[in-house]
Amino acid sequence: MRELQRLNHNLIQSDSFWIRFRKHVSFFQRLKKGDQVLIAVSGGLDSMALLFMLVELDHFRISIGHVNHHLRKDSNSDKNFVKGVAEDLDIPFFSKNLNPDEMKKGASVEEWARNHRYHKLQKIACENDLKWILTAHHANDQAETVLMNLARQSGISGLRGIAKSNGNIVRPLLPFTRRELKEFIHQHKIPFREDETNSDSSFPRNFLRNEVIKPWEKNSPHLMRGITQSVQHFSEWMDSLDSLISEFCFPSVIRNQNHFKIEFENLDKMTELIQIRLIQILVENRDAKLWSKHKIETLRAFLRKNQIGN
Repeated sequence: MRELQRLNHNLIQSDSFWIRFRKHVSFFQRLKKGDQVLIAVSGGLDSMALLFMLVELDHFRISIGHVNHHLRKDSNSDKNFVKGVAEDLDIPFFSKNLNPDEMKKGASVEEWARNHRYHKLQKIACENDLKWILTAHHANDQAETVLMNLARQSGISGLRGIAKSNGNIVRPLLPFTRRELKEFIHQHKIPFREDETNSDSSFPRNFLRNEVIKPWEKNSPHLMRGITQSVQHFSEWMDSLDSLISEFCFPSVIRNQNHFKIEFENLDKMTELIQIRLIQILVENRDAKLWSKHKIETLRAFLRKNQIGN
């Protein structure tokens, strides 16, 4: 691929943005030099920026993972493009396919693709003994997610947005904006694939991106920084709250393999919000799918009726 032959590695490593990225990655204490990492690469601008910044870092043993969703006519071309980049960089390449025919009728295409994409990436990592999966989510993705969560009325938990890491998944680009990634890509002439569906505002996330956030960001240049810092604040606040709940409320919980029990007199000492958060933590992993407003309100009504049991 001729575009890769023109890359100026010295220029990239003197780039102030890349230097900031290098310092940021060094703060991920779980990531060790020499670790086997799988970079999720779609071929788009974001993932190509992540790939080349990590290649220049020369810190990890990199593999590339690509999931072909078969939702676009150009999906096979995307796969071939990423495979070609991997070959030029002499990096192992792994791919998996999704079958849209398996999607349930009425299901959200975006949610289906996201859930199955992570499943396929985990399978690639497991099959090839790769310790970490790195994705290219950035500050603009974070803003979109927080606004989507607010629209779904998912409560305070939704303000945490996208976690910088959960399990073996790490998102090293969250502090950086799409504008910064775009400037890096164009300055260093890094090739990438355009996804024409990103301009289709009929998708809820695309509508937020194109019709809300882009105009907002033009009028407020520091918008992404403000949202990123706020999400960090909410995340720290929730972590502190969960820590207190674990320390002071968990001792009153009797847990068996398939169920738990809380004596009413113990539960009644807690505020309603603490009761709800305690039960959320007990019944599902904190990083699992956010509870809907309906689910929270159903639990709230149950608690108010004092129908406390297993």
